Amino acid sequence: MVGVPAHIKGYPYVRRAILMAMEKPELAHALTKALYPALARQFGTTPSCVERAIRSAVDAAWMRGDPEIQRSYFTVDKPSNGVFIAAMAEKLRAGCENIVA
Repeated sequence: MVGVPAHIKGYPYVRRAILMAMEKPELAHALTKALYPALARQFGTTPSCVERAIRSAVDAAWMRGDPEIQRSYFTVDKPSNGVFIAAMAEKLRAGCENIVA
């Protein structure tokens, strides 16, 4: 399992970030200028709190997840926030295209 545990504070941020990156892939490459501030406004917090919570959520997912599945999704030992969000958005977007096609 690659997923972020639902009880982690960053879970709703990661979830929303992935959905936003599915709609606008460029957001995964503009974290500090666009994605974190947008999430902070939505959740009533600061961009730095969003960044930290997402980083903690990715760390938790990496420590608890299935290493084989992680290797199938990522080419790095532990992805950065942006790489994690972009990869998950791309996997989901590809899955949705397969369902529609």
